[in-house]
Amino acid sequence: MSKGVRPFRAQWMSVGAAVLASALLYWILLRTSDLDFAGLWKAWRNANLPLVCGVLIFSLFVHIVLGADKLWRVLKAMGFDLPWALVLKIRLGAGPLRALMPVDMGEVLNIAFFRQYSKIPLGDASGACLFDRGLNFMGSAFWLTAGLIMLPMESQSAAAQALGIAAAGALYGVFVFATSIHGAINGLAEKLHPKIGRFAQGVLSPFKDCPAGRKLLLMGYGVVFQARPLIVCYLLFAALGVQPPLDVFIAFASLAVFAGHIPTAAGIGPREAALMVLFQGLAPAGTIFAVGAAMSLFVHVIPMIAGLPWLPWFLRGLSGAESGQNP
Repeated sequence: MSKGVRPFRAQWMSVGAAVLASALLYWILLRTSDLDFAGLWKAWRNANLPLVCGVLIFSLFVHIVLGADKLWRVLKAMGFDLPWALVLKIRLGAGPLRALMPVDMGEVLNIAFFRQYSKIPLGDASGACLFDRGLNFMGSAFWLTAGLIMLPMESQSAAAQALGIAAAGALYGVFVFATSIHGAINGLAEKLHPKIGRFAQGVLSPFKDCPAGRKLLLMGYGVVFQARPLIVCYLLFAALGVQPPLDVFIAFASLAVFAGHIPTAAGIGPREAALMVLFQGLAPAGTIFAVGAAMSLFVHVIPMIAGLPWLPWFLRGLSGAESGQNP
């Protein structure tokens, strides 16, 4: 076996495992819930199609445009004044690959691209992407916490395990503003090795150097951005003639969003399973399953695949065949 084959296989092994896990989970859901694809079509037959199309357009806009704008603002706060259109192009080009990768491994693509194409140091590129991803986590934790507060007493036991996620979100929020901790980590890394110190300084630069007011604004951006999957889910239920109680919906839909981070392709499978379990009794099983399937498509798969025309350019940038300079 040549030396180039092994890294290639190792690189795509997790992607293949994620796709297989999604297919297996979907098959299990269909078998255990006595549903089939004909049943899914029946659930959508009387759907409000104009509302469904509006939801898809809304999700595409937020994922692509606001997602790129959020990352651009993080980079700008770090002192990297990349053109807004370039960050949008990166967001689009990385999408088709991210749709297949498990969990949030797609961030590795952005880090590699910023390093190769825009010549941003590896530590700074990693810090920008991690900070951006942390904003999403904070936003999701915010909505989950809000849902837990609103949750009726009889339903709180079903979501007690979510308290750990809410607590993790609160701790992360503290870390964002704990500049003394950032300095201590930098100092420790510097003692280990100068290269480790430089890398740690880059990773922590958005946490350490970004003004507190700018951090608050960016965290608010994360809260607004992460409202998208909840809005999409609620409107998809509405399109099928179901309106779950808002107090129950926010907590349970937030849990389904977190379930989508289980390592499968685009979170397909765990998200649908979580919706089936959490919303059991609030709507027919076929309706819940149809909403879960459409949610995966509308929130992740379709917005990411929409970037296919920019994929060749993105791959050239990753390979170094095309490069640009950070202004």
